[in-house]
Amino acid sequence: MKASCKTYLYFFPKFLFIAVFIFNYSEVISQNNNIVKYLDGIKITDIKSDVKDIWVTTEGDGVFRYVFWKKKWINFSSANKRLKQDFFYCIETSKRFIWAGSTNGLYIYNKKNINGKEKHFPKEGNSAIG
Repeated sequence: MKASCKTYLYFFPKFLFIAVFIFNYSEVISQNNNIVKYLDGIKITDIKSDVKDIWVTTEGDGVFRYVFWKKKWINFSSANKRLKQDFFYCIETSKRFIWAGSTNGLYIYNKKNINGKEKHFPKEGNSAIG
């Protein structure tokens, strides 16, 4: 295989992910002009898209999910009793799960029931909660 073909195969998946994210993000902006107002004043720490939704972690306001087909935001936080933790610094998604990193360690949530029991892997020196 030629070097240029290997380069193409290496960069194409990364390019595709970025293109999908930009497309989805611009779709959200065009569908809902109130995005900025909804998240105004919230300290955002990370944003990920899984093609179906956008997931946003915050410092003190939990996790936000933008559902494209409903064109609405859902907040998961201790204030609405959907999460026990509100300070998250990074997020990653897969088909079934959300991984959210916090000051207390790693939390894993099932996308179908994010309000349900989470798996918690505490940071060294912290005891398990949840």
